[in-house]
Formats: sequence, structure tokens, C-alpha cells
Amino acid sequence: MPNHTKPRWRTIKRKSLHSSASHSATPKSLSAPKVPFFLWERVVAFITDMFMINMPILYLAYFVLGSSRQAFLDNQIVIFACVVGFGLILSLFISRSGQTPGYRYVGLKLIAEDSEGKVPFVVAFLRYVLWIVSMATLIGVCIAYFRKDRKTFYDLVCHTNVIKAPPKPTPSNT
Repeated sequence: MPNHTKPRWRTIKRKSLHSSASHSATPKSLSAPKVPFFLWERVVAFITDMFMINMPILYLAYFVLGSSRQAFLDNQIVIFACVVGFGLILSLFISRSGQTPGYRYVGLKLIAEDSEGKVPFVVAFLRYVLWIVSMATLIGVCIAYFRKDRKTFYDLVCHTNVIKAPPKPTPSNT
């Protein structure tokens, strides 16, 4: 009687069955084209950046102003300063490492289309300003749904690409 047992999870985890599974896969020419990232990853990165960077800025401005909620909402200069401060901090993150905390969390990276790859601070801030305009009109953001490369209006104007960040090497335990 043949022994038809399921492979143990330990052997699957060690990828001992990887060679037999790779032969049964469909040829690469017939597979669907790979998308560099999913658009929901950009949304998750945006929400993460809002909670990690923008919310502390807003709380700080609210408590520095020291009055009521209505006084904070009526003071448009403080709100404008918070928006500009958020943009400056995001631009600093992008110009230094190509990733904001949200991009790092979901594994995305912003690069320039030129050979150097690093996005200058001025271009990063211009991209942020164009992002505000795109969010206000929603047309610039919706362009990404119709393009194969998933570029938005502000990516097209600033000549930037959002890519999957290369995985960081992990130290081997040998």
C-alpha cells in the first residue's frame, strides 16, 4: 500500500517542494503582465503618513494655539502652515531616502526617471504641491487607473516612478 501523506509544513516552509511546483507553472509568455505595485498600497502609505506625520503637526499647532477648536479651524494661516510643514517633511524624507514612513511600511520607493534615481528636494516638494491639486480635482489621481505603469499626474509632470523597494538583505545565521 503506497504511502500518500501530505507534506509537512516544515518541508513546505523550507521550500523543498519548490522545484516540483515550478515545473507545473504556466510559461512566462502566457502569464499576465506584472504590475509594479497595487494602487491600494499607495493609499495605505498615504494613510500611514497622515497618522505618523500630519496628525502630530496638527496636534502641536492646536495646542500651541491654545484656544478652542473653533479658533483653530478659523485660523487659516495655522492650517496653511500645517499643510506646508507636512509637505516639507515628506519632501525631506523623499529626497533623503526615496521613502516616506508609509512607503517604507508598504515596501514602495520613489525614484527619479533619470539615471541617478534620487529625487531632489525641490522636485519632491513640487510633486507634493501637484498632489494637492490632483486630490482637489481627482482627475490627476484617476489617471493611474488607466495607465499600465500606474503613474499619476504628478508623477508624469515631475518625471518620477513609484517602484517596489528592493528587499533589504537579512543577515544569515551561518
